[in-house]
Amino acid sequence: MDNPEVTPPNLSENLTPTNEVNGVSRLLKFPVLDYVNEVRFKRGIKLEEYGRFRKYCSRKLHQLRKQFKSVPNKSGKYIHEEFPEVLNDNRLVNLIFVYLIIRYLEIVTLRCERAWSYAMDLKSKCETSTLKNNRGRHYYMRKFGKAYRLSVLLEDYSKKFADNSTISASKLYHNFFEGVLRYEQGRYEEGYSCLTTYSSVIEQKIRTTAGLPQCEWYNSQLTQLNAIIKMCTFHMKVMGKVVSTPTLSHQTEDANAELIQVKTPEENHFVVHCKGVAVPLQSQLLPQKILYALNSIDKLSITDTILTSLCDSTDIPSVLREHISSKLTKDQLLNNYEEVTVLFNECVDDVCSELMLNTDGQDQLRKLEDTLHSMKSLLQVEKHVILEIFCLYGLCYNSEFIIPYSCLDNRTPLPDSSEGIRYANMLKQQLTNLVDDPNFGTVFLVPKEIVRTVNALLLSIHCFRKEEFNEGMSLINWANSRSLMDISLPEKQKNRLLWRCLVSFKTLQSICNLVCKKFYQRLLVLFARKNLPKDAENEDNILDIFGIERDLVYCRPLLFDLAFIYYQPPELETGSRFKGKNILINYALGVRNMLSSLWN
Repeated sequence: MDNPEVTPPNLSENLTPTNEVNGVSRLLKFPVLDYVNEVRFKRGIKLEEYGRFRKYCSRKLHQLRKQFKSVPNKSGKYIHEEFPEVLNDNRLVNLIFVYLIIRYLEIVTLRCERAWSYAMDLKSKCETSTLKNNRGRHYYMRKFGKAYRLSVLLEDYSKKFADNSTISASKLYHNFFEGVLRYEQGRYEEGYSCLTTYSSVIEQKIRTTAGLPQCEWYNSQLTQLNAIIKMCTFHMKVMGKVVSTPTLSHQTEDANAELIQVKTPEENHFVVHCKGVAVPLQSQLLPQKILYALNSIDKLSITDTILTSLCDSTDIPSVLREHISSKLTKDQLLNNYEEVTVLFNECVDDVCSELMLNTDGQDQLRKLEDTLHSMKSLLQVEKHVILEIFCLYGLCYNSEFIIPYSCLDNRTPLPDSSEGIRYANMLKQQLTNLVDDPNFGTVFLVPKEIVRTVNALLLSIHCFRKEEFNEGMSLINWANSRSLMDISLPEKQKNRLLWRCLVSFKTLQSICNLVCKKFYQRLLVLFARKNLPKDAENEDNILDIFGIERDLVYCRPLLFDLAFIYYQPPELETGSRFKGKNILINYALGVRNMLSSLWN
């Protein structure tokens, strides 16, 4: 009885083709670098046991070939391994064919690894030999050449039957064997170029697998790579050749250009420019993502118009009340910034993937990645500055503070400034990183000083809440004595996020100055009317912050309370009460004049 013809299953609904050759969809994906990295680390390469690793490759090859049930061949006779004939049909690749192709790709990869490990084993034995062994060098050079030829074969098979990610990985794998071979042949410049390209991808793998077991595997491989690269660098310097990474020709950075710009020279074709230099990207989706992330800045609730009005306004609290506090809550503001930050995070992840797949223009891709990180940092700084402005506005202009207090004693509540202190500490850490960023230089030195002033103001309130009056008065006096600093704004078109950050810092400085003046009056009253014991044993412990003695102020604390409430300076007695104390009368007059000028 004839067997009925079996129709291969249709996988077009479940799988999306990523590469197409001669009308045939290629859906195969073989993670070459991850596979090689795992077997090397687990099978002896970590401890440089090349013989053990070569034996493992031989055993694994025997197991894979047995799965195909090939006809036994005579030992010692070379047989060229080819892909099955059925794979050359113009049919959609079904599950059976996918399994066969991946196994054949694995076989070619293991043959590369076996030849390379055998060459390294022979090389180590040759180098440890006390006699000059030219034959040994000839043997291991042949094995290095064999590994290189097999890597070329793997790249050709990947182009025929695999997807784009596998093709890129096989190219990098080929670069590794070519770099090792050129180094052994004494062609150090070519070896350096190939190995640095491969090592840059390994470094990117380490960054993306941080905290995972694969990270340790890649670190072990990178250590061996760096040793060869250093030797190539040494020999190139001896020969007088310049050591530099390859860059794209006829393109120079423009200092006046935008950090990131997406242009459309043709319809439906996007090109990303980083500081005026075009970045080579294989993915056409990534430029569109970057463009969408840049345009998402317009969706922020704190628009450029609001920031400009806050910066130029003489009545910042009213503008804050009108445009921000009456329309937005803190949670809404955080969610709004988080939506935009997520878009930049996705762009950074896609650039990391592009770095591992694209071997051309590694320098430009790294600069693009660093620039995206910088823009994301600017967005985070702007968010924390706006939140700090919210905190200062809440400290000074909430209903609890502006209602006159019936009395100002130890039970008088001061607002909690712990949240503002937390934001100030976060800003200090972020600004420390931005000061070291070459994209910004010294732009953030003045904002760093502004954050110090804000932090001193908030810490002084915190100290008064803890009844640490001397420390609190020192801090508020230092913050109040600082002069306003000028911030030069860059061109908005060149770097929009940087412009928004610096405008926010100008607003923060202005509202900090307003809040500092209000709290300076109140905290001075609390400090002046704090009755410490007047015993002789405690008089020496009083810190004289303003250069005056507390005993010289002959007035009741109630006078300070009334003066604070009605904004009138207290009247200090200088008449009959101080008869016989002419020296103290002069000091009292000086204190009265000081307080009068303060209230005026």
